[in-house]
Amino acid sequence: MKEISEGTPPEGKKISGAWAALSPAEKKRELFRRQKELLATFLATGAISQAQHDKSLNCLIEKMGIRENAGERGAEGKVRR
Repeated sequence: MKEISEGTPPEGKKISGAWAALSPAEKKRELFRRQKELLATFLATGAISQAQHDKSLNCLIEKMGIRENAGERGAEGKVRR
């Protein structure tokens, strides 16, 4: 797996002023948001099942150490829509 330095943007993207101005924590949160949006797109187009979406999202949250807003999760700990 290729190491990415902290200031490096996603592969294939030029560093924009907005990206460069973000702190490492903000960059992490933005990358998480993009991944979450991509999973939602896959689900909406039928590329993945609801079960795979939920599993992948929970794995992403765990691996990135993201703490989502409490209002986004149901009593079972699953993400609400």
